[in-house]
Amino acid sequence: SPGRTISQQVYMIGFVDDTTSQHNQFLQNQQPSVQELVNNMAQDAQLWNDLLWSSGGALELPKCFYQILYWEFSNGKSFLTSG
Repeated sequence: SPGRTISQQVYMIGFVDDTTSQHNQFLQNQQPSVQELVNNMAQDAQLWNDLLWSSGGALELPKCFYQILYWEFSNGKSFLTSG
């Protein structure tokens, strides 16, 4: 949780054709930009593609997508940004 009262480390859950990857860096004093997070997601997606390819598989591109939820923090409160 943003308040660090609950923690869980999940880097990637993958089942051959159903994978979820998540990125956050809540503990950094300077939060990364949306572009930095997108770059990290792209690197992870490329790694997953390479792992699948090495075993004879491939990503199903029509099923591949991403969503960004970017939080801002102000006066101890968190809120999702838009645009």
